[in-house]
This record gives sequence, structure tokens and C-alpha cells, in this order.
Amino acid sequence: MLSRSSFLFRVMRKIYRKLIDFIEVFLQKLLETNINRHYFYSFYFLVRLHLHTLYIIGERNREFTKFKEYLDSYLNTFPQMILKFRNQAGLASKSPADIEHYQSLIFKQQQVRGFNGASARLIDSNTFLVNASTHAYLDTYIKSRILAGYGYKNVFVCLNKKQRAGIKNMAMLSYWKHYIQLIEPQRARKIFGCRKNLHTEDITWAINLKNKMTYIETAKYRVESEWNKKGLGRPLHLCDAEHIHNGKKAMSKLGLPKNAWFVVLHVRDNGFQNGDWQKQNPYDDYRNADIETYREGVEFISEIGGYVVRVGDPRMKPFQSSPNLIDYAHSSIRSTYLDTYLFAMCKFFIGTSSGPILTPQLFGTPTLATNFAPIGYRAHTKNSVTISKKYYSKPLGRILNLQEALNHTCSHETHGYRFKENQISLIDNSSDEISSAIIEMNGVVDSNKTYSKLANSLQQAADYSYETRNGYPCLGRLGEKYLMNMSSLENNKIS
Repeated sequence: MLSRSSFLFRVMRKIYRKLIDFIEVFLQKLLETNINRHYFYSFYFLVRLHLHTLYIIGERNREFTKFKEYLDSYLNTFPQMILKFRNQAGLASKSPADIEHYQSLIFKQQQVRGFNGASARLIDSNTFLVNASTHAYLDTYIKSRILAGYGYKNVFVCLNKKQRAGIKNMAMLSYWKHYIQLIEPQRARKIFGCRKNLHTEDITWAINLKNKMTYIETAKYRVESEWNKKGLGRPLHLCDAEHIHNGKKAMSKLGLPKNAWFVVLHVRDNGFQNGDWQKQNPYDDYRNADIETYREGVEFISEIGGYVVRVGDPRMKPFQSSPNLIDYAHSSIRSTYLDTYLFAMCKFFIGTSSGPILTPQLFGTPTLATNFAPIGYRAHTKNSVTISKKYYSKPLGRILNLQEALNHTCSHETHGYRFKENQISLIDNSSDEISSAIIEMNGVVDSNKTYSKLANSLQQAADYSYETRNGYPCLGRLGEKYLMNMSSLENNKIS
């Protein structure tokens, strides 16, 4: 039985939604009459209000089709409107082409006002406020500026006192202070004046590469590839001595010997977002995996004398005790400070398609990406190994081979509902594939892993397929066992 307060809340929410819907229809009709079009500022204000209303409605079920439709229409009259709705535009469209288009509109306005690559830049505050991993895109941005010859001396982040208190990863901010300048709003106004919005870079959406706005997930590969070609393969960050000392001391309380080697394990489930790992989330369930399928790999690490530190949210699925397993995710000492230490100092990181997999790569930590999805993406550093989820086609009644999956319309899909619409089911990596990849990764890090001619041939063919499909080279390798399994599907190829 509903409590009185719960009932009133639902009634008020229903009234609020009805009111918002009424306002949206009213504004739409008013704007369509063109009554206010000759009153420029009045019309501009109504357009902004209409877009805000549409976005509020779209947030209910993450369906922003109408918002995007009207945004595109209004941009013809008010191209500068994109500066007000830059974040909403990115959230409303997961399409890389759309995101690049919106960012290009901002770039054009910068060009008109005489901006150039060396001009001062202001990084969007969301880079540090959205979650603890988004700041990883700053790595790609700073490297791109170094490669272009602009450097990083005039890169700023503006955060007021309230925002500074809400920074998701203070430890990483301390490392980034070597490359960015943290400023207060008052100083930002002195530096950028009334054009603050125009100077702001939405680096979690796209960055400028050779005068072309490039989707950040694409830019990661292009920049990292160029970074290595230029002989600049070193990471931007190294864990400092004090951080290492404090990290070792804290982790020893959980049973990790100070001189022991360890790997870090993060397996995404719905615990963090839904508060319960068993709850479904059709939007991005495709990125989840079952941590129990990693047990065989965990036991291998233990058998050869290493430790496994399981990281994540305490609401994630419990992982039953295993020799040399430390369930840090359910400990009382969890912090972004210790997370960062673990990511930076582990022998290698084992992760899934989730934010934490980005941070280890900032410190040059070898990374094993497992159950990766969508299949069109891979871990983007040279010391990485990737095994992706497989695509099962319901119309064909079978698993697609690698070439078919890469050519499929869902190869880069990041919207869970659309896999269902395209009758594609994602199949998790098997325990055998995962344990084999962990054994392989350990050999790669120890420099004693050798690959057969067949394995290298399959890898070369896979790299060619990825580069042909994506338009940029991939670094690292695909897991040997996984690649062999995908190769066995070649006989099922559609002619």
C-alpha cells in the first residue's frame, strides 16, 4: 500500500509532466505562427525555452528525437544556439557524424572570430564533474595539442567552489595540474570575457584534429597512433612516490602484501547505475558481464603468485572468496585516490566496456579489454589486448564472423535498444576465452609470449578489417583464443 507522501509525490509528478507537455505544445504552436519572428530577441528567447522544454521531455525515456529535430531546424536561423545546447546536442545524438557536425558549427564560429590552434582554450567543466573516468578524454586532447605544436600552457578549466567540491576524482586532478590551469570564474571572465562559451572545448564529445572536428572515440585511436609514430609512446602521467607509499599502506590492511604484484579486475554490471546488479537496464545492459566467468582467470593469477584486486561499486554482484582475491569493491576504504593508485600500479588491468578501463591507460598500464562492446571498438593503446562480445543474428540463426559483425549496422552501436531492433543478441566471452586472454596478457607483460604464424596472420587480417571499416589503425591485439574462435566462423560467411 502506498504511503500518503509517496502518493502525493506521484500525483505532483504527473501534474508537472502534464504541465511541461502543455507548455511544449503551446510554444510549438506559437513559434509556428511566426507572430514574434520580427521581434528578434523575443523569438530567440521562445526558441531557447522550447528547446529546454523538449529536452526535459526527452530525458524521461532517453528519447530525444523531437528535441534533435527542432534543434536542427532552429540552428538554420540561430547557429549560435548550439553554444547554449552543446551538451544536450551531444547527449541527444549518439551518432558520431551528428556530434562532429554540432562541434563543427562551434568551430566555424571560432574561425569567424579569428581563433586559431594556439588560442587559449577552456575545457568544459563536465570533464571533471560527470564521473570519475570522463577526464580520461583529456589525455587525447592534450596529446593532440602537443602533436600539433600548440602545447598545453594555455589550457584552462574553470570551476567554482561548489563545482570543486563535486569533482569526481581529485587524485587525477592533481596529476592534470601539470598540463592544465585550474581557475575561478572571476579569472575566466578576465581571460575570456563574454566569449567564454566560444572558447570552451567539449572534449568528451569531439576534438579538433587538423582543422576537422573528430568524434572523441575516433580521435583516441588517431592521436594514440600518431603519438607512437612520433616516438612519444610514454604516458603523460607516472604515479608519484607519495601516492605509491600511501596506496601500499592502505591496501596492506586488506591483505595485499606491500611487495606483491597484482592485477586489477573490473566487471561492469547494473549495481552502480540501478542500485541492484540484478535489475535490468535495456539502454546499456549490453556492456555488462558476469564476474563469475572470470573466476578461472583469477585462479590462474593466484596460482602463479599474484593477487587480484576486484574494483567497482559495492552494489555490484558479490564475488565469492578465492585465494589471493581482494574484494576491494566491497571494502570500507574505497576511494578515487586508491582507485587511481591501483589503476596506475597494477601489473595489468582487466576490464569491460565501462569508464574505469580508461584511467589505467593514462599511466601506461597494460590493459586487457574483455566482453568489449560494441565490436567496432577496441582498447586504444599499443600494450592492450581485446576480446569482444560476439554478435548473434536472429534472422540468420547463427553467430556472425568478425568481418560480418564489423560490417553490420550495429558494429558501433551504443544504444542498447537498437540491438534488439536489428535482431542482434550479444554473446558474452566464455570462461575459457577470458582465462586464455588473461594468461596471454600475463605473457605479453612478462615478454615471454610468442605468437604462431597463424595467429599473426589472423591478427593482420583482423587489423586490416578494422582499419578498412573505421578509417583509422588500431593498436594492440585481439586475444589469440578469441581470434581463433572467430576465425572458425569463417565457413559460415555469407556469400
